[in-house]
Amino acid sequence: GIIISSGGSTGGPNVCFQSIKNLTDSALATGKWLENYGLNPKECLILNSLPLHHVSGFMPWWRHHTWGAQHHWISHSMMHEPMKLDKFSKKLTHNFRRPLITSLVPTQLLSLIDNDYGLEWLQSLAIIWVGGASIPIDLADKARKKSINLAPCYGATETAAMVTCLSPRDFLNGSNSVGFPLEDVDIEINKRNLLKIKTSRIAISKWQKNTLEPITNSNGWWEAGDLAQYVTLNNKK
Repeated sequence: GIIISSGGSTGGPNVCFQSIKNLTDSALATGKWLENYGLNPKECLILNSLPLHHVSGFMPWWRHHTWGAQHHWISHSMMHEPMKLDKFSKKLTHNFRRPLITSLVPTQLLSLIDNDYGLEWLQSLAIIWVGGASIPIDLADKARKKSINLAPCYGATETAAMVTCLSPRDFLNGSNSVGFPLEDVDIEINKRNLLKIKTSRIAISKWQKNTLEPITNSNGWWEAGDLAQYVTLNNKK
């Protein structure tokens, strides 16, 4: 497995122990989400601009091994040169004629959307998973007006990345939620409105105060520490 640091949750950042099985289960669940959306994971070209030492950058690389898809690193400098970024992606599309997918954080989206080449690049992508922070409402509205296929999602290092995701169709139709749980995830909200997650890919343990500690309670639930509320979308909770 791997040892990877989280961005921080209840009690501060955790150093998490994730098994190979958990990483692969996460990749398979995300692949199933793509299939349900109408894309063949193996046929997708994964563009990855996120750092390998974060779960959001590690998992795209792991997904390409699990799915048998192509993976291409996007350098930090290229993300700040939208003309070069757009040209690079157009070459890939011309050579392989496959759907492009990527994962971004909201600050990257913000820096690209107001640039002509950046906007063209964003519009060329079949799926843009956006996580790490909530998308500001004005930025989400701008992305809708520009017909950008955003898929806002929620996840954590402790869950080997994504646990809920909104489809681009629902996003473009006006939803500002983070969608529905993936097929291997259960969620609850406790009396304090804190999100609880149950999935087979919760980290084996965390390293805190010079000791290994379990992440879940005795019933297998992990309290993520984020405030949450239920919304209804397409007659589903």
